[in-house]
Amino acid sequence: MFRIVPYNKRSNGLLTHSFDDLFGNFFDVNFADSIRNGSDFRVDMKETDNSYLVEADLPGVEKGSIDIDYANNYLTIKAVRKSESENTTDNFIRQERLYGEFRRSFYVDNIDEFNIKAAFNNGVLSITLPKKHTGAYKKKIDIH
Repeated sequence: MFRIVPYNKRSNGLLTHSFDDLFGNFFDVNFADSIRNGSDFRVDMKETDNSYLVEADLPGVEKGSIDIDYANNYLTIKAVRKSESENTTDNFIRQERLYGEFRRSFYVDNIDEFNIKAAFNNGVLSITLPKKHTGAYKKKIDIH
């Protein structure tokens, strides 16, 4: 439809087209993103000795629109991003921001489900999943 035309120094400012430019938009990364299932978001998971840390990017989502559940060893994050304008008669040239419900689930076992903590700051959701203590307890016994 519409696209910004780059200035080409090799042609003294005149636009030169090539066969690659003709199909450039079709194989563009943004095209691949537009046909992707828009029901997910980016998540990082880290493991420490005592816990798992989950960080999810949720830009444009309000804190009250996020639900976190842990059941049957599955952590589920659900977020809803509402459209800023309900007017569908706007003449968008390109619209890439996704709206609707986003949901991700992760299998994480050996979790102390009563001590899970979550924080949401600057569009990043951070969840700390403490591990249950397993194995034998080790206690140093002093010799008298």
